[in-house]
Amino acid sequence: MITAGFAEGRERAHALSIYTAVFMGGGSLGLVLGGVITGLVSWRWVLFVNVPVGIVVVLAAPLFLAETQRRPGRFDVAGALTSTAGMLSLVYGIIRAASHGWGDRVTLAAFAVAVVLLTLFVVTESRARQPITPLRLFADRGRAGSYVTRLLIVAGMFGMFFFLTQFVQNILHFSPLLAGVSFLPLTVTLFAVSQLSPRLVSRFSPKALMAAGMLPVVAGMAWLSQITVGTSYVSGVLGPMLLLGAGMGVVFVPLTMAALAGVRPEDSGAASSMVNVVQQVGGSLGLAILVTAYTTAARNAAQHPLAHASPLAHAHQVVVHGMASALTLAAILDLLALAVIVAVMRGRGPAPEPEPEREAVPASAKS
Repeated sequence: MITAGFAEGRERAHALSIYTAVFMGGGSLGLVLGGVITGLVSWRWVLFVNVPVGIVVVLAAPLFLAETQRRPGRFDVAGALTSTAGMLSLVYGIIRAASHGWGDRVTLAAFAVAVVLLTLFVVTESRARQPITPLRLFADRGRAGSYVTRLLIVAGMFGMFFFLTQFVQNILHFSPLLAGVSFLPLTVTLFAVSQLSPRLVSRFSPKALMAAGMLPVVAGMAWLSQITVGTSYVSGVLGPMLLLGAGMGVVFVPLTMAALAGVRPEDSGAASSMVNVVQQVGGSLGLAILVTAYTTAARNAAQHPLAHASPLAHAHQVVVHGMASALTLAAILDLLALAVIVAVMRGRGPAPEPEPEREAVPASAKS
C-alpha cells in the first residue's frame, strides 16, 4: 500500500521511515507489554492478547485504509504449499539438529524433504502463469541483494532479542517488566534516527547509507558477543543497544527502498510481500541456526566444569558461554550483510523495469 500510495523518492522515503519506526518500535513495545502482562497475570495472556488486537484491526481497516487497485488473478496454490512446507521442513531440520545431531536420520530426512520441496517451488514459479513469487523480481542484482541483506540482518536481530531477553532475566535477574523496559533505548534510538532517513536518502546513495548503518550494527553485535556472567546492563548491554538502534535506523529505510524501486505496478504486491517474507524466513532460520550454535557451545562448555565453582555458578557460565557463541554468529551474519551491500548493491537504485510488450494494434483498427 505504501508502494501504491507514495511516489518513489523522498515522499516514499518519509513513509517508509515511519513504517520502519512503527515496525521495530512495535516489537520493542511488545516486549514491555509482554512483561507487564506476564508479571500481572500470566504468560498465556501474551498469546491471547493478539485476539482482541486482531479483531480491532479487522474492524478498523475498512475505515482508515483506502483500497488499492484490483487486478484479476488466480491463486498459486502449488507455489504457496511447496514454499511453506519446504521452509517448515528446513527450519525443523535445523532445530532438530541442535538436540539430536546433524547425523540423525530424521534431521537428514527433513533436510532432504526441504530440498525437494523448495526445488519444486522454484520449478513451479518458473512455469506458473501468475506465480506467488515472480522469479523476475530477483533478476535485478540490487533488489536480490536487498532481500539477502534483510534476511541476514533479521536473522541476527531475532537471535539477539531471544538470547538477550533471557540474559537480562536469568543472569541479571530483571523482572519481566524491567526486561522489556531494558530494550527501550534501542527502540527510541531507532525511531529518532529513522526520522532522518528522508533527508539522508536525498543526499547520499542508498548503498552508502546501508554500508554506513551496518558499521554500528556489526560493532554493537560484536560487543554483545563479549558478555560474561559478570557483565552488567550498563557496561555490556546498553551501549550495544544504542549502536544497534542507530544502525538499524539508517539501514532499513534505504534497504526497503532498494527492494521496491523500479518494480512494475503489477509486481508491487509481490515485491512488497517479499520484504515481509524475507523478514519472517530470516527470523525463523536465524533463530534456528543460532539456537543450534548455542546448544553446541553450551554442551561443550558443560563437559569442562570450572574448578572451585558451585553448580549454580557453573550452570550460569555454561548458559552465558552458549549465548556469547550465538551472538558471535549473529555478528558474523551482520558482517556478511555488510559484505553483500558492498559487493552486490549498486550506488543508485535499480532502474525501472520495462513494461511488458503489448501486441501491436493495426493502424486500420485504431479508429
